[in-house]
Amino acid sequence: MPSCISNSRRAAIHIRWFLGSCAILLISCEIGSYCLLKSHSETYARVSQQYAEALKIRPAEPNEPFPVLIVGNSLLLDGVDVKRLQQLTYAQVRACPIFLEATGYYDWFYGLQRLFRTGARPQVVVLGVGVDAFVTNSVRQDYVPLLMFDLQDSLHVASDLKMDRTATSNLVFAHSSVFWNTRGVIRGQVLRHLVPRYPDLVALLKPRPATPSPAEFAEVAYTRLLRLRELCESYGARLILLIPPTPSSSD
Repeated sequence: MPSCISNSRRAAIHIRWFLGSCAILLISCEIGSYCLLKSHSETYARVSQQYAEALKIRPAEPNEPFPVLIVGNSLLLDGVDVKRLQQLTYAQVRACPIFLEATGYYDWFYGLQRLFRTGARPQVVVLGVGVDAFVTNSVRQDYVPLLMFDLQDSLHVASDLKMDRTATSNLVFAHSSVFWNTRGVIRGQVLRHLVPRYPDLVALLKPRPATPSPAEFAEVAYTRLLRLRELCESYGARLILLIPPTPSSSD
């Protein structure tokens, strides 16, 4: 009998040691990822600062420039000189940008919804994305859940996109954990240094989404645009859609 009790105690000690080691490892990964993100990620620094400024937007008083929130993906990040725009329009408009690459409809619908819900009150919202962004059924898995979604938004996105339990869990963890959110970014940076011409290889292997018929495209895009416009109008903002020209445009 004493031998059984002794073995049980050893097993309990081993379990506690194992669980404690796992907890330390998880905490170390989380702290390390956060430090790497803050010190080395230009994207995180830029979007965090822009998001914080957007939260301060309030309706203009008489004779003040009216606030305009400009959001979009790399088409605007690469195509808009924000400082020059602000210099040219400072007397009439207070332009506040949030630009994040590889974002589309669902990223910005729920990103804007959270901004409005937490107090941002722009009078105009300018959304600049490619045309295909309105028929793409996806969200960016890094940065967006961490910086632009809350838990409620993550669950609503998963429901809208009819994600399975694994994809839903990944999205929730990406919102809650810096390590889980940035694991793909860290892996990409490692491969970028190890594999020659890694970005070109990724672009070559990336599958191209199927192009819907014009009727299907119009139906989906109209429904989503209407939903986005109704969201902005419910908070007193006017929506302006900006579709930048791209090298692949036929017109």
